[in-house]
Amino acid sequence: MPILDLKQIKMTMAEVNQSIEAYCLLCSLAAFVMIQPGIDQKHASNGTCSVSPTANPALGVSLMEEAVRLRKLLDYVESPSITTVITSFFLFGCSFGLNKQNTAWIHLREATALAQLLGMQDEGTYMAGESIENSIRRRLFWLLFVTERAYALQKHKPLTLHATIELPFLDLEPRDTITGFYHLVNLYRPFDDTFVGLWNKSRSDCSAFWLAQLQRQLSEALPIYLNTSESQAADLRTSQQWLRTMVWQLSIANGCLSSSSPDAAMTFTYPIEIAKDLVALTGQLSQQSMEIHGVGLVSETTSI
Repeated sequence: MPILDLKQIKMTMAEVNQSIEAYCLLCSLAAFVMIQPGIDQKHASNGTCSVSPTANPALGVSLMEEAVRLRKLLDYVESPSITTVITSFFLFGCSFGLNKQNTAWIHLREATALAQLLGMQDEGTYMAGESIENSIRRRLFWLLFVTERAYALQKHKPLTLHATIELPFLDLEPRDTITGFYHLVNLYRPFDDTFVGLWNKSRSDCSAFWLAQLQRQLSEALPIYLNTSESQAADLRTSQQWLRTMVWQLSIANGCLSSSSPDAAMTFTYPIEIAKDLVALTGQLSQQSMEIHGVGLVSETTSI
């Protein structure tokens, strides 16, 4: 889901000599690109971007450290902006790619906290201001919403954001990206405080009926044909199977499975079905469409 476009990047570049905030954003963006596995800065002879196991993590770390160092000169907590939220998000992505999970968690929490300070969780915030800026705010909020839920499930963390605003409006967004993003949000919507509380063992009111409903909801969440890019399809299909696995793990942890259950999702062998579905679905996708998602996709597939 784009939270920056080429026009914005060019405007930020024009301000870089006068604005520390703009400089930190560009450093964090460049670091994010450099650190993400699967993205290579070298171009093949045909002009397309090639894919390799790593990009340039050493340079990425230097850029990340530069952004963190100079941000200390700003009072961005008292005076937050969309730029500071995006910078924190990119720093989270960098730390996640480097497997520095404590640092990643701090940056993600910082991004969600800054977003809340800006009122992004309040629909009333979007009643004023430019439509383009509000569209970016909506995209950013829902990107953080999905990211926070994915990270909460991976690392057993609590949630801070909830589905309190409308999704980005279709008529204001590029159709090829917004469709896939809508699907991604709908995959993660059911994973609310109830599920995460059970997942983190802070509550125990779990029922087999509710879990079976959740499995059915996940199984029907995506259409057979996805009108998205191939890389988006790879992310969506893998996320769907990963989330089915998470629900199954919660089911077995709460003693809700049975070898004689008529519902396949509530049996001990259900992960075999999930794995078969994943192999069948990803077999239709190119290797590059999978690799471009880097460490996040690897983490999901190895959990299935």
